[in-house]
Amino acid sequence: MSVGTAAYLGLAVLGWGRFAAFFSHPTLIALTVATFAMTGVAFFAGGNLSPGTREDRSNRWVLTAFGLIGLLNAYLPAYTDRKEFWTIAEYDAYCARTSRLIPGLY
Repeated sequence: MSVGTAAYLGLAVLGWGRFAAFFSHPTLIALTVATFAMTGVAFFAGGNLSPGTREDRSNRWVLTAFGLIGLLNAYLPAYTDRKEFWTIAEYDAYCARTSRLIPGLY
């Protein structure tokens, strides 16, 4: 689970351009810490998404579609922030993202 989280964060860093540039923003540091904290909590949360029945194999195409959407969701927002494309005010956007993510810890 933490390998997947690190890979997802790595795509965001790649979209931002450089490691140092990504972590030069305090709000991105806070988002990184919050993401890894929620990953740590998820280890102890338990849970199961399986209903106990076998799925039809013809539905497997959905996994590819969701995987592609997930990769774009990791890379594209950081890339558009770096290029200042589809962004609101830079500081306000980071504060809004941080304030939406942090309450998920409680």
